[in-house]
Amino acid sequence: MNVKTLSQSLLVAASILLLTACQSEMPPEAGEVNIVDGRTYVWVPAGSFQIGSRLTPDEIQDRYGFEFTQNAKDGWHDQLPLTEAPIERGFWLARHEVTVAEFRAFTDATGYRTEAERDGWGYGHSDSGFGRLDGVSWLNPGWEQDDTHPVVLISWNDANAYIGWMNGGSGGRFRLPTEAEWEYAARAGTDSNFYWGDETGDAAQYANVLDSFFDADDGYARTAPVGYYLPNAWGLNDMVGNVWEWTSSAYSNGYGAEPDENSGYVDRGGGWDSPPYNARIANRGAGDDGFRAVNLGLRLVYSPEADG
Repeated sequence: MNVKTLSQSLLVAASILLLTACQSEMPPEAGEVNIVDGRTYVWVPAGSFQIGSRLTPDEIQDRYGFEFTQNAKDGWHDQLPLTEAPIERGFWLARHEVTVAEFRAFTDATGYRTEAERDGWGYGHSDSGFGRLDGVSWLNPGWEQDDTHPVVLISWNDANAYIGWMNGGSGGRFRLPTEAEWEYAARAGTDSNFYWGDETGDAAQYANVLDSFFDADDGYARTAPVGYYLPNAWGLNDMVGNVWEWTSSAYSNGYGAEPDENSGYVDRGGGWDSPPYNARIANRGAGDDGFRAVNLGLRLVYSPEADG
């Protein structure tokens, strides 16, 4: 082999190595899946979007045809103003909410008892409305669940205890999503009230919500098996309905406002008992770190860069 041929061969080899390195550094495509410990995570790419409601409180009332109290409408101002929110790094978000079986693995391994179990009560529905219910917990929410249903009556503290067990001292491979990450992933590139559009009548294909308010029958009066309904454009299931989901973000009364020490943490997504105005992607819930309810669970982010 002469010098010229050798140089050409080395150049080709170097080009191949460079191409391979570039390809290995390329991020996954939106919606690409990653199986970790038997669970499916979906890639949510970096990007930017407008977080918050496209509708004012009065427009929400006009669209859904209910006469809300002024107090209720004042509460929706926390979804404003519409604000640009950069997502600087892509992340892996669980396709499904954490299930009863997945949470049971944690309690069986550690003996952990949730705050609802220890205190003997949680929040739920009764003839007098939504309030404190004695004797409910993830083991007995008031209806029968199988292992494929989302775990409920999980406080923010319970959620983080579970995550701590999942991480096993490895430095934080798993976490809750931030509020901005959650809404960005739920929208999957859309700007409508729901990720299937604005029509409530289409909800039965996509979400487990309060049927009577949606003029739809989704097949389940309370929680449904995770993944039972159609996913959003990025392949994520139940981002609307089934159960509200904790985020890691402290609550503030509007975007750009500072949270105070008693503000609690944001939960998102609506639940099986949510009417349209509460199931909108932009809608926000919140509770203190011990709040637990029959419509509240969690979903995980997987961060492989935290391994080791």
